[in-house]
Amino acid sequence: MSQPSPAGLVGSMISAVSPAPREASPVHRPDTIACQRVRMHSSLATLTALHSPHSLGVFVERLGRYLRLPVDAHSFVVAIPGAGRVLVRSEAGCLTLSIVAADERGLAAAMGAIVGELEQGFGRSDFRRSIAVRWQRRDTVPTPLR
Repeated sequence: MSQPSPAGLVGSMISAVSPAPREASPVHRPDTIACQRVRMHSSLATLTALHSPHSLGVFVERLGRYLRLPVDAHSFVVAIPGAGRVLVRSEAGCLTLSIVAADERGLAAAMGAIVGELEQGFGRSDFRRSIAVRWQRRDTVPTPLR
């Protein structure tokens, strides 16, 4: 009766303990944690003062009522009810507000919440005379909102 070699014995022990290899798929790959990518929808609002440059400052002060997280010297993330997390950046003569949502409906609701915040801060008719808002769709999500 012959005895198996040590290498053969170790190999048979490993195959007895290891599960059969699975075929790699987008959800399960042996070298990564299983996860699925979710497509996020992103939009950018550019706010420009029409008459008084102080209009933008009034809006930024109003956002001070909510939880803020500074990002750098010119931007912060703020949690606005109905809009979620919003990245606010102060740029040359304007403010940009970046929003992200899981779907189109969520993005529309976030946009509505921001417009509502502007209307409450300035009054419905004064807001339209004080600040111009231009919305743009974005293909990427800003890093602070990821």
